[in-house]
Amino acid sequence: MQKNKLVIIMCALLFFIVFQKSNAQTSCKQLDVFGISQFYNTKPGSREWTSVHWNNGVDRTIKYASDPYDPTDWTEDHSGSTNGFHIDGKGVMNMSGGSPRFHINSTRTGKVSAQLFLNTEYTAYYRRIGTSGGIAYGGMIVGARSGPLGHASSGGNDCDASTYYARFRHDGKWDFEKELKHPTSDYWSGSGFHTQDPLWKGAILAENRWIGMKYLIYNIENNTKVKMELYIDSVSNGNPVNGGTWVKVGEVIDQGNWPVQASAITGCSYTDPKTIILTGHGTFLMRTDGDQAEYKMVSIREIDINSPVTCTDCNGVNGGTAYKDSCNVCVGGNTGKQACVTQRISLNVGWNLISFNVEPTNRSIDSVFANVSGMLEIKNADGFYKTGSQAYLQSLKQITVGGSYLVKMSTALTLQIRGNVSISGSLPLKKGWNMVGCPWQISKSISSILSSTVCQVQKVKDFDAFYDSTILGNLTTVFPNKGYFMYVNADCIYNW
Repeated sequence: MQKNKLVIIMCALLFFIVFQKSNAQTSCKQLDVFGISQFYNTKPGSREWTSVHWNNGVDRTIKYASDPYDPTDWTEDHSGSTNGFHIDGKGVMNMSGGSPRFHINSTRTGKVSAQLFLNTEYTAYYRRIGTSGGIAYGGMIVGARSGPLGHASSGGNDCDASTYYARFRHDGKWDFEKELKHPTSDYWSGSGFHTQDPLWKGAILAENRWIGMKYLIYNIENNTKVKMELYIDSVSNGNPVNGGTWVKVGEVIDQGNWPVQASAITGCSYTDPKTIILTGHGTFLMRTDGDQAEYKMVSIREIDINSPVTCTDCNGVNGGTAYKDSCNVCVGGNTGKQACVTQRISLNVGWNLISFNVEPTNRSIDSVFANVSGMLEIKNADGFYKTGSQAYLQSLKQITVGGSYLVKMSTALTLQIRGNVSISGSLPLKKGWNMVGCPWQISKSISSILSSTVCQVQKVKDFDAFYDSTILGNLTTVFPNKGYFMYVNADCIYNW
């Protein structure tokens, strides 16, 4: 039963990622202290709160107290029932109990000045630990614009709750929840008021998997309305390489048509249940209910809503998706290149007919075969390279993707070439016999190759098999690393 549940959850995760792919943020990014993408620039003169101090090597538990290692002194515990907040000293905070409530109260001024968060970008990674029996409305729950003592805290006032929550719920749904006077609230999702859309195609919130949340909340239209945007990273599993893979879940605008209850609010300075929360009241809170959870890489920033992060990618495209790979080559985006990989070609003693499907930064024969001992000679239809000969005698200078080469070896070994895969390419062919390769990293049928090229191919052969357009041959598939002889009846271009 548990195995089937896991399969359902993972399938739902895959569905969500593919279905929302068009909403993913680009890889042209500005990164925070954890290496995670920022969508907006930080407002000048504001103070950021991060969980960097959770990674200070000090294992500790905070229970109904502040964290002495928080450089802002904004950490507070306002839980109903809790086992405390265990910080492992390696960057992870664990919360558990009936109703743990981790507050970041920026009205505290013991160490730094107050920061009444208003227009903010919240980012964190969350992992559900424990059983599937957590309360349905629990999960990764983050509240913004809250009053520090507005949620039934001792000495507080329930009228100061004033919170917009973003929720990835235990039951697999997502929404924004609005609360004015504690504890009355109502929610809004992609389908409208008082709806909760499925996040995982009906599956529950996955256990033991890191999920990223990015929650943006800011005033719009001259501070008359509030816009909320919610993003998820369900791919990185807590290791956000290249900034994370952020996909938009949805957005909602509170324009005064979002009531928290049907009747007027009593006992507070406001009575309208549709009151828009247009001011910051100083506190962010993280919570769950009836389950155990972990948080890491948390950041809260006051943002400049008129300054979204924009940048030019390595290919010169503003907001483009190209990036430098491990070979320091610009790939992706509109470069026509894929990320750097390693091609491995087995070379036997004697003659070998090979081809290349990656393009190294340096395509010279000297560079490609630099660490190959026992290589005696390389040749193709246009030239040759012989080990030990003077440079001016070497007519074959470099390798080309799409071509093939005869390599003579005195010893057997594996040639390793690190380079980039070209998404497409071409090779000019002359009438008669030509030496061609397999420019793909997968095998392909002869029929698919012949149907995709404008060349009139009559024969193809290697050391072991042949294809002939006029008779039945035994060469039906071309394979990566191998080279071939191809006969065409006229000059043409071999495209892939």
